[in-house]
Amino acid sequence: MSLLSIHELSRPCVCAELMGEAVRAAKRYESGAAAARVEDVIRKVGRGADHREIPGKGQARGHAAPQTFKRDLLVRGLEAARRKKMSPCGEREALHVVKEPVCLVYSNSSTVKIRSSDELVVVVGALMKGK
Repeated sequence: MSLLSIHELSRPCVCAELMGEAVRAAKRYESGAAAARVEDVIRKVGRGADHREIPGKGQARGHAAPQTFKRDLLVRGLEAARRKKMSPCGEREALHVVKEPVCLVYSNSSTVKIRSSDELVVVVGALMKGK
């Protein structure tokens, strides 16, 4: 079985244990992707301000990285997305195009995504405190 692991450069604080969890999940379920618990209250909004779904606190998961996939499965998803002229926002979204489930593995805040210089300052400060 050929596996591909993908990780975002904008998430530099990933630990080897989480990488291993994603690989183990992919070996067993063909995919393994980190997902962090979302502690905020999330609401799915329909037209206007109509609140359709309210998952309980801690039940929602935000996609993170790393992610590992069986190579053939990922290629099939990416090719299907290309044929449909879709631009999935990530590799795991390509699996949804072919209606394949993605096995989520628990991630913690160490997979924080750095999108701005302010976030970089926070992460570097936290790393410096940890030394």
